Amino acid sequence: MHQKVTDRVLIIKAKGGLGNRILSAVTGLVLADLTHRRPFIDWRDGTYAPEGVNSYPLLFDSSLAADCSAYDRAEEVHPNVWNGRVGLHPTHIVEGFFPGHHSDPFIYRRTAASLGKLDIDTPVAVFWSYLPKLARLRRHLARDGRFAHESQSETFNRYLRTYFQPVADVKTRAEALLAGVPRPIIGVHVRYTDLKTPLDPIRNAIWRQLRSAPEASIFLATDNLHVERQLREEFSRIVLHPKLLPESGQALYLHSLGVVEEAKNALMDMWTLAQCDRLVHAARSTFSRAGALMGGIPESHQIDVDRYNPKIRAKLLFQSYA
Repeated sequence: MHQKVTDRVLIIKAKGGLGNRILSAVTGLVLADLTHRRPFIDWRDGTYAPEGVNSYPLLFDSSLAADCSAYDRAEEVHPNVWNGRVGLHPTHIVEGFFPGHHSDPFIYRRTAASLGKLDIDTPVAVFWSYLPKLARLRRHLARDGRFAHESQSETFNRYLRTYFQPVADVKTRAEALLAGVPRPIIGVHVRYTDLKTPLDPIRNAIWRQLRSAPEASIFLATDNLHVERQLREEFSRIVLHPKLLPESGQALYLHSLGVVEEAKNALMDMWTLAQCDRLVHAARSTFSRAGALMGGIPESHQIDVDRYNPKIRAKLLFQSYA
């Protein structure tokens, strides 16, 4: 017999890496507030902890309830593909109902709570997206006094400060690394595994920053051992968090699937980037975008090496509104 659901909840699931799931979860949390639902962040998909274990409370110090298993077999769910299946993950639902559509940028619209009409009447709703979709809620936000006077970046920053404060040991280790490091600190993020940030523009941007602030320190966050070695040879005042990086160049989260400690290492990089004074990165990476939004780093202090790439800008715009 299924448990009777008496409250209105939104189960926020995840697909993708740390930056993707954090920024997508913010979309879900905003949706929960707009629809007056109790949110649960459900990261039991096995990416950053053993499958079935919710990695969200292992990484973040949050007031949100961590256990949503009472709704796993709920029958009155929006969208109805989740009826009796709330305990599954988006990949299971897509494979079961829409096989071959995992790369379809619109598949989340068929398998996640609507961002258009907010009059969802089922007790349980499920939201997920691979990328942040706050832009699709812009009309609803403009009509709501809690959001009407905020920019999208300010909304992201507010929710990230509320729901995505790292657990104490991650914060402590990040603070210890930067203690005594001369400021300004230039944060540099280079993703160079499954998604490759162009390295020469990153180097050039660092040198430009050092010409204007020759006393600056550099914090480097990268998922590639060879990039780390190259940049440490070229720039003298680099600090970084020591972590295991495979010689193969394989993506870190694939190299050590399900290891919570490696997820914490990634979060330490993101949180430390957020504490930097300037940021050199490629905005195509949700990891560095999440760090910038966490820290409230103004765009004027960000050097996005994709800024003048029309294909990347068009793709990011499409992804925001798709």
